[in-house]
Amino acid sequence: MAVYIVFDVETPNRANDRMSAIGITAIKDSKIVANYFSLVDPETHFDYFNTQLTGIDAEKIKGAPNFAQLWKMKGPELQFMFPPRKLRANTAESAITYQIEIVA
Repeated sequence: MAVYIVFDVETPNRANDRMSAIGITAIKDSKIVANYFSLVDPETHFDYFNTQLTGIDAEKIKGAPNFAQLWKMKGPELQFMFPPRKLRANTAESAITYQIEIVA
């Protein structure tokens, strides 16, 4: 059976072009086979709405890697979770699209 990848990102503001957290879960045969979560420094400001929604703010991400640093540190470890095919976001202007183009 194929591995089903579920991922979610949180964004710091209404621009939706950066992420402040990423979560990835791999499921095979109805069982979680891998799980990953990290806060991410979006290198931008946080909107009040996003902070209230996610609970993530500038204080919480202090010391977290930006996406490029995260991928450099964890990329080889996480690449097995992404199938060698296109990944699609639910909206073309989301942080997911922006970041997955870097990853894929």
